[in-house]
Amino acid sequence: MDPIKRVELKADLTKYPVYKIDTELNSKHFRISEFPSMLASGKSHFLIRGTDDLKIGSHVEVEILDKNGNVVYTEISEALINGTDRIVSIYVYSDTVFGDGKLTVLGELIDVPKQWKGKYNVKWERSIFINPTVSNIDGVIFINEPRLY
Repeated sequence: MDPIKRVELKADLTKYPVYKIDTELNSKHFRISEFPSMLASGKSHFLIRGTDDLKIGSHVEVEILDKNGNVVYTEISEALINGTDRIVSIYVYSDTVFGDGKLTVLGELIDVPKQWKGKYNVKWERSIFINPTVSNIDGVIFINEPRLY
């Protein structure tokens, strides 16, 4: 039985019009690390940070859709890891659809025409395999160092 299910509304970021689509396997504009090879049951994560191409302080949006286009719940932590990276947590429940999903990331580039300033203007996407029947073995990230009392 799943714990209390977290849900979010579908933003359909994959359809969001942008000035530039980043088509590289490893994004030129978003530094993504610790990305799982597969999303298994439970909570997974990856780390994300921007590059010098992104506007400082601009908001970044992340959305994962399963094979049927249903939202896979994600949340971006406000805490910084290594002083630069944010944790993106991903929650896969037993009713998440098995198969290829899609990660979409939106951000705001600095060097764009005037009509694209002040809004999301760059998009990066990649496929991710989702298998809610497999137990999750991802490691744990501690934001604060644990202490024993």
